Amino acid sequence: MKTALSLFFVIYFLFINANHAKPSTQSAQDTTSLAVYVGTYKADSDNELKTIDIWLNEGKLYGAANGQQRLELRPTSTKDQLQIVGSTDVIVFLRDDKKQVSKVKIATPDGELIATKQP
Repeated sequence: MKTALSLFFVIYFLFINANHAKPSTQSAQDTTSLAVYVGTYKADSDNELKTIDIWLNEGKLYGAANGQQRLELRPTSTKDQLQIVGSTDVIVFLRDDKKQVSKVKIATPDGELIATKQP
């Protein structure tokens, strides 16, 4: 029970960030623009959170670490920054030289986590 509870809190606070997101002024985000974030991301360092999956379902973007509880992600007014619905916490997607989404940056209780998008 203690392990399950600890795992729940790790997943819930996975995306903690000191920055506070500003809600998007757009009423609906174009599904095509959200699709650039979809994929599996692998942690660049040795971390309990080995993989992060991001997917679209019925026009909404979701994320989950290691196949755990899904969290809805909503665009903010800042490009490539998404807010966890029901929270002020955000995650930031990073782009490569070709302007393709290549990584995700997440603040965790143990520090910053960078995960690379898998082909």
